[in-house]
Amino acid sequence: MNNKQIKEIIKIFNKNFKRKDIIVTFLGSIETYIKIPNLKFFLTQDIMILTDGKNKELKIELYWVNDVNIQEKKIIFEMESDYMVCIEIA
Repeated sequence: MNNKQIKEIIKIFNKNFKRKDIIVTFLGSIETYIKIPNLKFFLTQDIMILTDGKNKELKIELYWVNDVNIQEKKIIFEMESDYMVCIEIA
């Protein structure tokens, strides 16, 4: 991911996702999801951490990201090995 994409993700997270309940869906050979209430996030060039600050924490290592599709209410990460991670408001 490039700096422009990271800045756009931070902007969208702050505007639409911060402190809201989100659903993270993993699409690939097995489809599953987790719900993270009251989202807090941390994002650098290398890693993204999504947490509720208590019980749930999800780390995504960004060097595995091939492409990212940024929308107002949804962010889709196309990862290596043909799977996707979709983050959206619950």
